Amino acid sequence: MRGDEAKQVCPQIQLVQVLVARGKADLRIYRNAGSEVVSILARKGRCERASIDEVYLDLSDAAEAMLAENPPESLEKIDEEALKSHILSLNEKSAYSLSGAGDA
Repeated sequence: MRGDEAKQVCPQIQLVQVLVARGKADLRIYRNAGSEVVSILARKGRCERASIDEVYLDLSDAAEAMLAENPPESLEKIDEEALKSHILSLNEKSAYSLSGAGDA
């Protein structure tokens, strides 16, 4: 929703303007903050920055390490909600493999 539309719906809204440099939005502060976030996330997995405010984080290695350290006694003990969004399978590489169901 654009600012003028938001004002019509909610007249008391306080809109903040992005800094402008050379006639364009100056996004350096957001890029720098995003870089800090990526550096923190990269401590736990592989990161790929998709845009100024989006990052893909691959936690496969961390998940496999967790499963190797504390394997579930049986697949029945795996949280049902986790199974809806992840695929847990046995493979030759390790005892358990965890990957996102949405991976394509």
